[in-house]
Amino acid sequence: MAPSTEMIFQEKVPSGSSIPLYLGAGCFWRIQTSLALVEAQKLHRPPADITARAGYAGATSVGPNGLVCYHGGPAGSLYETLGYFEAVQVDLDSAAQLEAVLAAFFSDEFVRTAGGRVRRDPQDAGPPYRSGIGLQGGLSSRWIREGPVHIW
Repeated sequence: MAPSTEMIFQEKVPSGSSIPLYLGAGCFWRIQTSLALVEAQKLHRPPADITARAGYAGATSVGPNGLVCYHGGPAGSLYETLGYFEAVQVDLDSAAQLEAVLAAFFSDEFVRTAGGRVRRDPQDAGPPYRSGIGLQGGLSSRWIREGPVHIW
């Protein structure tokens, strides 16, 4: 089976007409908590409709038996060795939701400095904790076309 270029998740969420957004900026547990709160407070989703899921993004290779694992998995399946970084998926239903999630992500996870933006968690360093954003369709996504979406 060919590896998927989609994010590899611990739990796959049915998306219907929604589009998944993938965000990474250090530890995925912290980002997942932050984005779940954004979904509840900014998108007004009840607990059963929260979609924030932790997983891995940024690579296409997999380990033995198709595995991509956190520390302690079978030999050859460690996510960082395979080139992945920790990320979180949130399912979005509109360009307005994309705007709200990105605004919260950048204000919660980064500090503006004279040299640009710096992550708030410098202890999570190196390739497995790199920052990343993924949107199905990239800049050609329907949510970007329906914008306007301010990309920070």
